[in-house]
Amino acid sequence: MSSFNKSKFKRIVTYLAKETCAPFNHIEFVIDNKELVMKYLSKNTLKLEIDGFDQYEVTGSDIQYQKNPLVLGKTKYREFTQLQMLEWVKCSLNSTYFTRKYIKIISLDEGLIGFDMYPYQEDMVELFQNNRYSIVGTGRQQGKCVQADTKYTIRNKISGDVLNVTAEEFHKMQKK
Repeated sequence: MSSFNKSKFKRIVTYLAKETCAPFNHIEFVIDNKELVMKYLSKNTLKLEIDGFDQYEVTGSDIQYQKNPLVLGKTKYREFTQLQMLEWVKCSLNSTYFTRKYIKIISLDEGLIGFDMYPYQEDMVELFQNNRYSIVGTGRQQGKCVQADTKYTIRNKISGDVLNVTAEEFHKMQKK
């Protein structure tokens, strides 16, 4: 195939080699099917329905994580179709694609809906995927979340005192 880009393929394999929790031998699959993988990655597959790939409930408590029907247990593997493996590879390489296609949020008006990101949110997701340590300066209520136990280091402008507090403690301080 003349359109095959060897350097791009090498970058993909290098990136996938860092993935340690794949549910199948993903490196072998990508190498054995390199032209098919590259073709699939170049296609717009957002609307493509893949049977059994995004099922919401895992039946059988023996394969559920901590008996949660929405989470498949780590130790259980299942057979994947070639299309499911292609989709898994694409999702692992592109967090924005994964988020747009598989992340669901609850709307008060419409119930469970897909997460339609704003462009800046897509930029943030790509930034986080490509950079292990990231600092983002954004305003409040900008479509991001923080854990209550996230550590902040803050300095009092008046006294110069430096405090190490959690996000929860910081927000309680702001309410006073």
